Amino acid sequence: MFRFKRFTICQDRCPMKVGTDGVLIGAWAGLRPGDRQILDIGTGTGLIALMLAQRTEGFGTEDDAAAHPAAPAIRPPLSSGPQPEPDRHSLRTDDTAVPGNRSAACATGAANDTGRAVQAAIPTEQPFPAADGATGRPEERIVDRTADDAADRTTDRATRGTADETADRTGGQAPRDTANETADRTTDRAPRDTADETADRTADNAADRTADRAIRGVRITGIDIGDVSQACENAAASPWGDRVEFVRCPVQAFRPDRRYDLIVSNPPFFVDSLTSPDAERTTARHAVKLPFEALRDAVVRLLTEEGRFAVVLPSDEAARFERICRGALFASRRTAVRTTPRKAPKRMLLEFVRQAPDREIPTGELTIGTGAHETYTPEYRALTGDFYLKF
Repeated sequence: MFRFKRFTICQDRCPMKVGTDGVLIGAWAGLRPGDRQILDIGTGTGLIALMLAQRTEGFGTEDDAAAHPAAPAIRPPLSSGPQPEPDRHSLRTDDTAVPGNRSAACATGAANDTGRAVQAAIPTEQPFPAADGATGRPEERIVDRTADDAADRTTDRATRGTADETADRTGGQAPRDTANETADRTTDRAPRDTADETADRTADNAADRTADRAIRGVRITGIDIGDVSQACENAAASPWGDRVEFVRCPVQAFRPDRRYDLIVSNPPFFVDSLTSPDAERTTARHAVKLPFEALRDAVVRLLTEEGRFAVVLPSDEAARFERICRGALFASRRTAVRTTPRKAPKRMLLEFVRQAPDREIPTGELTIGTGAHETYTPEYRALTGDFYLKF
């Protein structure tokens, strides 16, 4: 088991263990804010894939999009299909208003019926001809009072009868109960349905944001001819398991539905040296199952037009690989790696692109140690400081 600052590599079931080559290429490979698809060829333990997942942690976020306006252009648009029909709950507030209106209308109708009954019971007053002043004759005044009394009694009976009939029809408390029932239904349904609608909208917005982040996030795929189960376990235990996937497949047969902005590899490189008795270790270290020509062809097939390919090789093999790639891939960056200042470079870090650079590419240098035991150079610390626990 090898512990880094933010993830751990378990490697007991992998033929190739964590080494300096993998850490070097994982930290050195150039990244751009617009990168969205990355491929790790010969992933082994998943080390390089997880290092790239850590390095691209902020890529594709809203802050990243604001800082790099061109990056979101590669995002597919979110679905613009028809919105789902509202469910029954979303209509309850309106349904409640309708019965409430009907109840109010019923109460108003009862009052109008009562009013019409009262008006019908009151006889229309006829003017009495005035004589001898304004008082009229005595018998006319008596008839007038009698008519008034009769009208009062009729009005009283009609009012009581209509009110009783209204009470009988409505249960005695029609207006108040109808209003209460309407209020109860409104109180019971409207707030709950409003909360349901708000929750639905909140969930939809959260889903949209999640989908947006997923679309804009960087996806890293690791591929290997050997078993990738331990790489999967290492990724699942890391903070970036949702962005990293592994495929067991020879890269020659790998046919994804996309191309990659960055391809990285720490490939097998021994050609004419003695093979190991361990077949899996031979596959991991010797270019038997993945010769350089096959690696070149796979990169040409899988790389986007503006993509880059980063690889780490022994110095001698790096020169041979450049010759094999001539006319198909072009070196755009080189860094020779020394273990100590007095030793010759042992490794070469190479970056390739599809188009030939318009100028000569100089070769940089990186020295790992100062020569003293367990003492490392500032540039190596700066390159790998986000990963090694000791830095």
